[in-house]
Amino acid sequence: MLQIVSSLIGSFWDIEHSAVYKTSPNLQGVMASPSMKGRYQAVLSALRDFEKEFERLVKETSEIVGT
Repeated sequence: MLQIVSSLIGSFWDIEHSAVYKTSPNLQGVMASPSMKGRYQAVLSALRDFEKEFERLVKETSEIVGT
């Protein structure tokens, strides 16, 4: 499970990097729009929340199991 989560998050960052920093000329204005900036921040916040919750549950589970 940890490998899947890491792979998915890594894939997001690969796509995000390509979309933001290597974007084609016809998409450059999209990332600059206020609505897209808001959505982008929402995705980053959701990823942080997901990672924190995942780590919390892994720690909680390991404490219950005793590992």
